[in-house]
Amino acid sequence: MIENLPSFEHPPVNEVVMGVQFESLDKLLAPHVGKFWAIVETDYPQCSENPPITPHVEDFAKPGGVVGQRMVISPKPDLPRVFLHDPSGHWLIQIQRDRFLHNWRIVSNTSEYPRYPVVSQRFFDQWSKYQEFVTKNELGTIRITQLEITYLNRIPLASSRLGEVFPDCRWRHEQRILCGPESMEVSCSFKSESEPKRLRVTIRPGIQQDQQEMLFELTVRGSLDDEETLDEWFSAGREWIVKAFADLTSEEWHVKWRRTA
Repeated sequence: MIENLPSFEHPPVNEVVMGVQFESLDKLLAPHVGKFWAIVETDYPQCSENPPITPHVEDFAKPGGVVGQRMVISPKPDLPRVFLHDPSGHWLIQIQRDRFLHNWRIVSNTSEYPRYPVVSQRFFDQWSKYQEFVTKNELGTIRITQLEITYLNRIPLASSRLGEVFPDCRWRHEQRILCGPESMEVSCSFKSESEPKRLRVTIRPGIQQDQQEMLFELTVRGSLDDEETLDEWFSAGREWIVKAFADLTSEEWHVKWRRTA
């Protein structure tokens, strides 16, 4: 356990995503994904298809910059992003030619966040199986281009009260032409001073069961240092996210979430 890391008994976390982006495995075809599914089907018996995610790699030479995908003309059709679900709906594997993602997510009001050690171990277990599968089936070499970890939080709050949770977003309420906005979105990025990592933060309105809410998303992306393991990278990314969460939110709401450290 990391010392002095903020902790809450009832954090508003709704989803955690851990992922690896790599150079495209052009030999990977739909039948291969089916073969991998057979390996994990006992734990992930449900399957669906979704559009692939466009790869974007953080560009640390520019403030908030990203390097997008270059247009490539190929006769080979895109492979869909395949979702493999567990029966509860809490756990999800996402596979496409250049990305492997693993999610934990809330599916009901009675769901509880199982905490990072459980979420990360499940990711590492499935990632290890996928690496072994790629090697065994001679689908190419996995050359990692970027790692990412995301925490999505749902906070039951209208945009007009944004400043209650996020002190940096308080609206001036003295007499003025514009009163409090009916809707507000915030997006910002923070570059690590010592490592090739960037934290991206977004706050945007949402609606769940006809109730207004704010979606508070924190994502760390970056490259793996030669002397750093995946476990160390994700642990450091998670630490940055947790500390940023506490730094950006108010003490009043820390009490509501029952902060313990």
